[in-house]
Amino acid sequence: RTGRACSKSSICRENMPPVSVGDGVAIYAAVVGSLSLGWQVHRARRAEKPQIVVQMRLSLVATDNGIGTAVVVEAVNVGAQPVAVRGAGLLMQDDSGHVPFLADSPYNSIPGTVQPHHAVARFLDLDVVKQAGFDLRRPLVGYVNLVRGTAQSESTMLRSV
Repeated sequence: RTGRACSKSSICRENMPPVSVGDGVAIYAAVVGSLSLGWQVHRARRAEKPQIVVQMRLSLVATDNGIGTAVVVEAVNVGAQPVAVRGAGLLMQDDSGHVPFLADSPYNSIPGTVQPHHAVARFLDLDVVKQAGFDLRRPLVGYVNLVRGTAQSESTMLRSV
């Protein structure tokens, strides 16, 4: 003892009961429970956001005139929820914005809903892409319009088929 007296309003070690194993377990359970709740909130927020990866490539396609070439803009759903895709195209190389490609291809699955771990694609006729002013010797960026926002590919150099 130090000789100091504890008043009733102050906290003194002499007045506190010893910490038991049960108290330690309760503290541990409270910490683990809080971390678990935080993890669940994080996962729920992440699951709400569409997780679309946009990829591009050149592809051979069958046409009325034989075999043609198309630029394929593909939306891959890497998330756990279905995502509605409304449209797809290429960003202009001069940063002026999107270019609509109105010609439909029988191979298109955009617009459509892409299920988890599946893909939908838009086929853009290579001649139409060139006529719109795209230089295939420079990188292209594809985009998809989602119900909530857009997603775009990395700048991609297309290789000939």
